[in-house]
Amino acid sequence: MLQYRAIVHRGDGQFWIELPDFPEITHHGLLTEEDPADAAAECLADAILLRLFEKEPLPEASPLPAPGDRAEEEFLVAPLRRDQPQAA
Repeated sequence: MLQYRAIVHRGDGQFWIELPDFPEITHHGLLTEEDPADAAAECLADAILLRLFEKEPLPEASPLPAPGDRAEEEFLVAPLRRDQPQAA
C-alpha cells in the first residue's frame, strides 16, 4: 500500500497538515468541520494526482522518524478521495 508521512499541527480549534514528501501541498481546516486524518488522506490523493497529471515522478516515501523524534501527530497516511461515488 502506498503511504506517505503526514504531520498535523493543531491550535485554536484549527489545524494544518504538512506532507513532508510533497512540500507543495498544505491544508488548513477547522477541527469542528473535518477530521485531520481524513483531510491528510485527501491532500495526499490530490498531491499524487497533481504529480501524475504534470508527468512528474512520485517521491520515494520517507520513513517515520523514531517515536522520540517524531511530531506529536505524525503518522503514515494512504491516499483517499471522499468525493468519489460510493459503491452500493
